[in-house]
Amino acid sequence: MNTYKKVSMKDVEVYSPPGHGDTYNKRLLGPKDGAVFAEIIHGEMGNVGHAEPHAHAEFEQSMYMLSGRLRVTGDGPEVILEKDDFIFFPKHSMHKVVCETEKATFLVIYSPPREASSEAVNKG
Repeated sequence: MNTYKKVSMKDVEVYSPPGHGDTYNKRLLGPKDGAVFAEIIHGEMGNVGHAEPHAHAEFEQSMYMLSGRLRVTGDGPEVILEKDDFIFFPKHSMHKVVCETEKATFLVIYSPPREASSEAVNKG
């Protein structure tokens, strides 16, 4: 693919990742779009949203907060993420995420793309 690609949120399928509750993701960019080095997800957690403690062996994960408030615990210090905050999880970094507001929205960046790795993605 040698050209740019526009994506509209309304056209992207929603999926819930494994080990997450009240969490709804839309894959904006991934290998199927020609991306080799990154995957970008628009995520939303509801008021009981959470990600169980987990780590990724095959890719790095970053998150950029768009709205709401998330509490992150794991291998590093407990942190609160709010609008315009950014967090980076290196490979093998254990992390748990809990939503502390009615709703939180964020961008997730995986590198290399999660969808291209052997770690399973739940699309159901």
